[in-house]
Amino acid sequence: MKLSTYGIIFLGTPHQGGEGVALGTRVLDVASVFLHTNKNLLLQLEKESERIQDQLLNYRGIQAEFVTIFAYETLPTPRGPLPAAVVVPRSSAVVPGASGTETIAISANHVEMAKFPSPDNKGFKSVSGHLRLMVDKAPEEIQKRWIVRETMDMADFDPAALVAKPKQYFRVPFDLRDVPRSNIFVGRQPEIELIKQNLLSNTDGSERKVCVVCGLGGIGKTQLAIEYARLHKTSYTSVFWLDGKSEESLVQSFLSIANRLPKSQILNFNAQEIRGTEESKERAQDVLQWFALEGNFKWLLIFDNIDRTSFGASDSDAESLASYNITHYFPRGDVGTIIITTRLQRLADLGDAINLRKIDMRNSILILEKHAGKRLKQSSNFIADKEGAEIEEFDPDAVALVKRLEGLPLALVFAGSYIRSTTIAKYLEFYTNSWNDLHETMNIRHDYPRRTIITTWAISYQELKRKDQGAAKLLQFWGCLDNQDLWFQLLRWPRYRAQAPGWLCQITATEVCFMETIRTLLDYSLIEQKEGSHSYSMHAVVHDWIREFVNREGGDDLFRLGVTSVGLAVPTRDERSYWTVQRRLLPHANRLSGYSRKKKLFSMFQEEIDNTSYLQGLGALGNLYSDQGRLAEAETMYERALAGCEKALGPEHTSTLDIVNNLGNLFKSQGRLAEAEAMYERALAGCEKALGPEHTSTLDIVNNLGILYTNQGRLAEAEAMYERALAGCEKALGPEHTSTLDTVNNLGILYSDQGRLAEAEAMYERAGIYKPQR
Repeated sequence: MKLSTYGIIFLGTPHQGGEGVALGTRVLDVASVFLHTNKNLLLQLEKESERIQDQLLNYRGIQAEFVTIFAYETLPTPRGPLPAAVVVPRSSAVVPGASGTETIAISANHVEMAKFPSPDNKGFKSVSGHLRLMVDKAPEEIQKRWIVRETMDMADFDPAALVAKPKQYFRVPFDLRDVPRSNIFVGRQPEIELIKQNLLSNTDGSERKVCVVCGLGGIGKTQLAIEYARLHKTSYTSVFWLDGKSEESLVQSFLSIANRLPKSQILNFNAQEIRGTEESKERAQDVLQWFALEGNFKWLLIFDNIDRTSFGASDSDAESLASYNITHYFPRGDVGTIIITTRLQRLADLGDAINLRKIDMRNSILILEKHAGKRLKQSSNFIADKEGAEIEEFDPDAVALVKRLEGLPLALVFAGSYIRSTTIAKYLEFYTNSWNDLHETMNIRHDYPRRTIITTWAISYQELKRKDQGAAKLLQFWGCLDNQDLWFQLLRWPRYRAQAPGWLCQITATEVCFMETIRTLLDYSLIEQKEGSHSYSMHAVVHDWIREFVNREGGDDLFRLGVTSVGLAVPTRDERSYWTVQRRLLPHANRLSGYSRKKKLFSMFQEEIDNTSYLQGLGALGNLYSDQGRLAEAETMYERALAGCEKALGPEHTSTLDIVNNLGNLFKSQGRLAEAEAMYERALAGCEKALGPEHTSTLDIVNNLGILYTNQGRLAEAEAMYERALAGCEKALGPEHTSTLDTVNNLGILYSDQGRLAEAEAMYERAGIYKPQR
């Protein structure tokens, strides 16, 4: 225990008397808060204080190995007939002689000091802040301690082993941050035992074990896999959860793993500096090599939500899915343990398969009871349902509701959350009355045949609209975006807040307003917070329903808001961590693109564009796709933005010309040089007229033309462009500006291509480089 303890926070613990009061009296003061005391009790506590003092002496000998925080109250505590008093002041709370510790003063009495009234409370912020620091720093420190301990143990057993061949250690602290784990898990014991039999029957590492958990969306596959990992974490040296919703999310999961692995055992790289999808995949493969290291065979990987994979699909299906082969992300070799959760039955060929079915009646009612926060049991009698399973006698309405929801855990969770504020009978009434309205839509949804899922969310949404219009609008709007990773800044509309709709301005006026809206959605279990972050997600099945609802009610207008929000959130290249933010935005952009193709919305909007924020968003999405190397999608966005700007702003407006220049860059990257030249020439003529020949935007286009002419072999024309750009940048920006030096570098490349090596060298030296940077 000592080895695995990183830090301790003592809340109002009396460690000494202080201020002339004996320790026994301090302990008696604490006791007097909760029970009546007498002289005999005081004498007994005085005797016990000697034993406590001995324990404190032992603690002082090891306290330097821990981060220690002492919290004490500052307000007097009522004690019945005794006078109110500060029970554990600072002088009593601190261990005498302890070094390197910190103290926290909490403005409360002894009874209330750990019952913080709100997250904004100063004491709560202080205590929680220290806890977060401990949580962040503890894993690495504890891992180091265990490595030292294991090394010492090995040396004691066989000292020569250390000299012959140093041993590598692969223990990674168990961590459920960023894992979508429910705090309430009920039942599934036979399934957990079956997974255990499949995966832990052979622990010598001689062969890989794979378990595939299949079933309907919302049946509890993810929670089952996470609960197994939690219960049996000591059987593995490392456990990692991977988001397999798409190849991109899976790659990002592997990249996030890198920060938790021993630094000496993997290729060092900075995730912030990764550029493009292909490099991300390469780095993910680097991470995978860690799992194939010699001696590393007791790891567990959970590939969650593998629902879009080409494995086992026909060629036509694989192409239509735009998917990936999940086995390409399995570590090499024949060691380790893998759990896969999926809706796809064909993945059962990858290992031992477990098909999840609906929860039985008793456990379904327990799920409902725990999430409803209400006792549903009526008596201790046993009755048998029509399936023959014995269940305790519960509220008849609860039994009816569970049967109506057919034991689907996700539907039970939402129903339970809803009936916290109403009756089960009323919930059943809403359920029955709202079903017909959604019946036609449910017939369209072949992949979610159980009608109770959609009806459950429809009921919650109806209540949400009544309670909080802003929260309901946000949920509806979210249906246009990806279901993962919504955060505050995504909705801020920088520089264009005046054009944002009123409800969006209201819920994003401050982060406090945004959190209030988010809390409402969390209350209904409609979204989840990623543990340890300010990012929020929506279950994929819930999102499917929202998307279908959006298609019917106001989806087109919300789609336009989605394009604007995501586009305006795209950072420029000079912003810090822009690449990380772009990768977060890409799934949202992809979702919008897919929705637009289905509804043919872009062509419609081009006929009725009336705001610059939407046009700016379209152009920024083009930049996003271009930076990510997805040039076809970038071209589509640029062309739509260009058509809209020409109509709304005019062909010579600077915003229009920016898009023309971006199209030139895109065509150049695609090798369509003639088309690129036409774009650049149009942009140049427009900027010279609108901004002047020496404006920096004009000079950027001049430089771009120089690069294009160089690629075409028109070196004399390229030289003229570079010289013009250089002269203009020196005048407008100065000789040391990065744009000026970029042009100097381009001139160096040109001179080198012309064989004018001395002049090329002079340019390179001025630019501060020693070889051409194309």
